[in-house]
Amino acid sequence: MPVYISLLRGINVRGQKKINMEDLKHSYASLGFSRVRTYIQSGNVIFGTDMRDTEELSRLIEKKIYNDYGFSVDIFLKSAVEYGKILRKNPFLPNRKEEIKFLHITFLKNRPQ
Repeated sequence: MPVYISLLRGINVRGQKKINMEDLKHSYASLGFSRVRTYIQSGNVIFGTDMRDTEELSRLIEKKIYNDYGFSVDIFLKSAVEYGKILRKNPFLPNRKEEIKFLHITFLKNRPQ
């Protein structure tokens, strides 16, 4: 079963769009996802599902969050395999001494114009 990581943009920031992570785990589990875990109060969620269409998954999660919490959020969703490829292709780490645990990545919803 594929594992996915969803990043919810702009929740729990300065008291805006507050979601308790335990409640968020229940929301994801109610969609039939397995092994749902969250990371701190960030809105980052790791889960398993047999669904493979990430656009459909994103729409499903966005709708669930709107129905459960009453607001819309942007979601960046990729499989764990895709995140692994992103990390391995990092052009900034080869031949440098930085530790990968300090790596920060920014994801954009659309290509900059």
